[in-house]
Amino acid sequence: MQASLKLLSSYIDMLKNNGVYDNTVIVITADHGYNNGERI
Repeated sequence: MQASLKLLSSYIDMLKNNGVYDNTVIVITADHGYNNGERI
């Protein structure tokens, strides 16, 4: 999880440096996968 947060932080910094952060919508989704062959 820390790696994901680090990547997101770097991405946000890049958006800010390029001046597009204020015009950006970030959507985060997750897929929790399968448990014993059944969808959770």
